[in-house]
Amino acid sequence: MQGLAFAEGLDRTARGCGAWRIDARCALLALERRFGPFTPAHEIAHGVAPAVQAPRAEPIEGKAPSQQWSDKVRPTILEAVDAAGSWPDLAQRLGRHGIVVKLVERGGRIQGLAFAQGRSADARGCGASRIDARCKKAALEVRFGPFPSPSRERTHGDGDVSREAWRSQERARRSSSDARHARDRKAERLREARERSRSQQENRTNLRGPRHLREGVDRNGVSESSWAVREAGYIADHARLRSAYVEYRDRYFEGRRRAIDARQNGAWEHERAQRRLEAQRRRDARQLLRATARLGSRGLTRQVAYWSIDAVMARRRVQEYSAARVRWQATKIVLASERGLSREEKPMDYKSFITEKARAGDPAAQCVLTDFTRAARETGPLADQRQHAGSAQQRRSPQSESRAFSLNELRVRLDVIRAEEEARHERARMERERLERVESPKSLDEVLAAEGQRIRAQTDDATKFTDAELIRLGQLVGEKRSWNPLTRIVATQAEETLRAARQSRCEKSLTAAIEKFEDRDVPKYAERVAADERRYRRYVTASLSLEEEMRETRAVLRDRIPQADQRLLVLERAGVSQIGDVGLHARLNDIATAIDREYRAVAEATRRGIEQSIRREQRAHGRSHEYISLGGR
Repeated sequence: MQGLAFAEGLDRTARGCGAWRIDARCALLALERRFGPFTPAHEIAHGVAPAVQAPRAEPIEGKAPSQQWSDKVRPTILEAVDAAGSWPDLAQRLGRHGIVVKLVERGGRIQGLAFAQGRSADARGCGASRIDARCKKAALEVRFGPFPSPSRERTHGDGDVSREAWRSQERARRSSSDARHARDRKAERLREARERSRSQQENRTNLRGPRHLREGVDRNGVSESSWAVREAGYIADHARLRSAYVEYRDRYFEGRRRAIDARQNGAWEHERAQRRLEAQRRRDARQLLRATARLGSRGLTRQVAYWSIDAVMARRRVQEYSAARVRWQATKIVLASERGLSREEKPMDYKSFITEKARAGDPAAQCVLTDFTRAARETGPLADQRQHAGSAQQRRSPQSESRAFSLNELRVRLDVIRAEEEARHERARMERERLERVESPKSLDEVLAAEGQRIRAQTDDATKFTDAELIRLGQLVGEKRSWNPLTRIVATQAEETLRAARQSRCEKSLTAAIEKFEDRDVPKYAERVAADERRYRRYVTASLSLEEEMRETRAVLRDRIPQADQRLLVLERAGVSQIGDVGLHARLNDIATAIDREYRAVAEATRRGIEQSIRREQRAHGRSHEYISLGGR
């Protein structure tokens, strides 16, 4: 299909033209983008007479010259077909006479072969069946095999489009075959897993003996479903805690970034306010000096005084700018050190996050932490032995690790856990008492401020007035008391010059000392402060962790174990003798979960009555002890 055409009727000789000659919007691709694929309701027009240009060439099968050409070349074609041994040999023999072999395709389907006088679209030709039955595509493929490169030789349609369509079909076939192979591999793995599980179950059944067969079948029917439900709960808890951990990390880094930005913005605001205050002070001093000069002098003397005031203010501005630059450089060093210290602090890892959530009482975190603990216990020499023994013993299902325990056995296990928690509490208390106390260190700002004051004091002592300058100042004090106004003005200016020189000398020395201090000593002080802060943080972290461990053990000893004992007593009086689905070395969380499940399975009225009777007995026991103690006295 070449495209669309508009014609004055369905007659093959009706006048018409291609759709793209009307407008680009009428082309086949443009209309298919709007309306979808074209589905013709009438016969495809293989040739439409254009309205302006000469009529198109008809297909090679429907013209008289083609009939004459086929009669002319029939002996040549038959001779080449009979002598050829393959498709390339046939193409070579026909090519000597300028004849080519083409595929005829209509509606996306290959119709057969055709012979033509060249590869041009308007070349003369005819179908292979019109030459002889021996030239048909089926007959030649029986002799030579499949026709080569069907996507390259097309008598109808665009070659590039057909090639792309063929490539897309090949890709689709490959992707479908890959998906099918993947599904087959997955099914094979599942089948192998089922076979291994069945063989393991048979081995365990054979080891236990035939008398346990019925019991094992009944138990596995219930345990497999409970194990699947429990595993699904583990997966859901892991997913929920993972999302919570991602949110925690995002909040942590966002809070740290905001704190650093707030600290830097606050420092710059403080520096800018200080610079504004210095500029305001300079303006006030300049106005005051100019007012004094305006009142005490006139003419040239006033102008000279103005110039002197401007020069003094300019020197003061330069000095204050230099001091502000040095001060801001020191502040940036402090900010950089704080930024480095803050980046050294890392958020909790996933296991620590789960531990914190479990300590806070999150049941999902407690289950996940128990799963982690079980996995950590399994990664050891025993796991290596299991790996060498085989994949069947590498992972043991929870049913094989758990069994039904009597209430007395659970009480014994709770006594063991109580002893472990008491030992843990005592160990944490002793370690906390043995910790070396570390005082909170001073911040880097405080240390640098103290060193800056010390440097300023040393600079002031080193740049005092010399003996000659002190003598000259004494003379100028006497001259300022003279009756001559010019003498007083000159003495005042000379005194200001001496003081300005001393101030300039002091500021230059101070700037050099501060620069030397920043280049050589500030990094050392920053490292020292950072080391002190790290040591203090380690002390605080260790102390808080030990205190948290002590608090956790106290909660276990005072609340959780007594609660488990109380519920065991309730279950015992309710007639429950065993509790299933508990591991041999189960932790307190697993035991509490199993006890709570059995406790909630008892009717609420029964539980309430048993608990009331227990409380009455405890009160009576307390009163009897009180009576005995009073009688003894």
